[in-house]
Order: sequence, then structure tokens, then C-alpha cells
Amino acid sequence: MELAKYKACICEGSAEAAIIDILVDNDLLIFTREEMLDESVIRCRNAKRFEERYLRKGFTDQISVIRILDSRREDFRLSKAYEHKIDVINVITAPEIEMLIIHNEGVYDRFKRSGKKPSEFCKTELRMHDVKSYDFVKGYFNDPQTLVKAIKEYRRKHQPAGALCESHMVRWRALFLSIYEVEKALHRLICIRPDQPQTAPGTNLGAAAGLCGAVYCLLHTFSCGC
Repeated sequence: MELAKYKACICEGSAEAAIIDILVDNDLLIFTREEMLDESVIRCRNAKRFEERYLRKGFTDQISVIRILDSRREDFRLSKAYEHKIDVINVITAPEIEMLIIHNEGVYDRFKRSGKKPSEFCKTELRMHDVKSYDFVKGYFNDPQTLVKAIKEYRRKHQPAGALCESHMVRWRALFLSIYEVEKALHRLICIRPDQPQTAPGTNLGAAAGLCGAVYCLLHTFSCGC
């Protein structure tokens, strides 16, 4: 994904803002603080107010607006005059950003059984009463690698059913290319044209059987590795 030169990072709440600050200050994002409007997280969630504050000052550069929120229903409708210069990217943290704390604490199964919202679970079950405050989250993830680990664990646990991770996609692409090459070889061996000289009986069928065996080995290797 290619972002514009300037980024407006809009966060829904204090916890989200703390997480973005941790990531950007430790060079864990694909942009730096110097590329951010105001060099800080923006808490202005209303499109009209955003226009008034940032777009009506003769600002001519393209802007990537990165919205971190936990609901897909929140609208961010810009005026037609500014649509061409704004690229809006929504980062949905559903059900709530506190899921990162739940995964870091290793209590995901317990959380699922509780039937509570993530923030409520953290408050009642983990005794983290300030879980939504900026200072609490900043202190909790004071080691940025702890945050990165929690994000990766969330992604691992919540990967959509049937989705392939990148390593699996690379492996299966290699498999399909290999089968394609084998298929072409089988076609050359079996589909002998009448004007071609014939080889000894059984030569082509024997080679074809060998190639079929190669296909089986490929399938076995890849299915065991995924």
C-alpha cells in the first residue's frame, strides 16, 4: 500500500492513540511522526471539522487519512471539493482494542466464555479499571515488543477461516507452477502426433508414470507442510 506524503492518523479513543504513539515512536509503522499532520494523533473524527481544520488553509498536497476505529458504521464523508486529494484508510479494531491486552495476558479462552465486551472483561476480571486511559495503555505496553507480540497473536487467532497466510500462499503457488510444468511434460509424452517417430513400446507410458509419481510427491510434501 502506497501512502501519500502526509498522513492524518485519526484515533477513536485514548487507548488507540497510546498504541499508535508507541508504534510510531519505536519505528514500527511504515511512516514517521514527521510525516503526520501536527506530528501527532488526531482526535477529530468528524469529516467536516477535519476539512475546516486541515484542508481549508491552502493545503495542496495529497493526504492519506488513516482512521483507527472499532466500528464499520462510522461515516467520514468529505465534500466533493476535497475527495480527490484524500485517501481514506479504515483500520477496524473490532470488537475493541483491549483485545490486545487479553491476548497478551493469555486469557482469550476465559474471555470467550465470559460473554463480556473486551473492555468490561479487563475491568472486572483483570482488575484493570483504567484500561481505556492513555497513560494505562502506554505504561502497560512500555516494552514495544510486547505490543508487537500481542498484535501478532491477535492476527493468528482471528485469521478468517479458510484464509491462507503468506507462507502458505507462496508454497501453494510453487506447487501449482510445478504441476503445470508436469502437465506440459505429460502432454508431450502421451499426445504423440502421427508424423512423429515412434519410440519403443511402453517408453512414453513409463515416463508418464514417473511424472505422475513426481506429482504425488509434490502434493504429499506441500500438504504435510501446511
